[in-house]
Amino acid sequence: MVSSGTARQIHLLHDLSAPDISPTVQAMNRRWGEVTVVTYDDLDLLESMIRSYYHVEEMRNVVVICSAENTMATFEMIRTRNLESPTVQWYVVLLDNVVSELASVMREGTQVSVAVKKTLVSYGLAISFIDKKNKANIRKTRTKRTAKQQEQEKKLQRQEQEEQEQEKEKEQQEIYQNRNKSNKNEKNTRNKNQGLKNNTNKNYKKNSNKSKNNKHH
Repeated sequence: MVSSGTARQIHLLHDLSAPDISPTVQAMNRRWGEVTVVTYDDLDLLESMIRSYYHVEEMRNVVVICSAENTMATFEMIRTRNLESPTVQWYVVLLDNVVSELASVMREGTQVSVAVKKTLVSYGLAISFIDKKNKANIRKTRTKRTAKQQEQEKKLQRQEQEEQEQEKEKEQQEIYQNRNKSNKNEKNTRNKNQGLKNNTNKNYKKNSNKSKNNKHH
């Protein structure tokens, strides 16, 4: 996503929802050479870097990898502090689909590209635009998937289907085992009751014979 941009200066904003960002930083360093990492707790630093004109490239990228809640708060900050700029491109990575909520806190002038996680191996892409009501909005973009991505998605779908079938089979086995256990308990109860009944009849017959013998004597 960032590769489509022309900016060479990268700011990476993240929170605890993305604890290991080292692979991302390494990839950016190899391509652009300058990456500034900022935590969500230090938005004032991010603001100062965006407003600064010292050693600043003509175009800058800000990558946001935060929770949905903190992402919303970040763009509310952009709006309240008037940080919209045609020289700043925002790239947002979302694990939850909150694109409509994000669009509601944006203002015209904010240039945003969004990647929304769909599966373990694929993301849906969207970009900001100005709609007919002259308001900032976000729309999906059509992307062509490579043969490798398609194969990975199919493989993941098969794995998910197999897991569902295994879980269903496991549930059926548990139901079958519980049913057999219940039937066994019922059978044991019937046998026990029958045994008690037989013992009662034997005792009754024994006592009856004993009573007759005593009477005869």
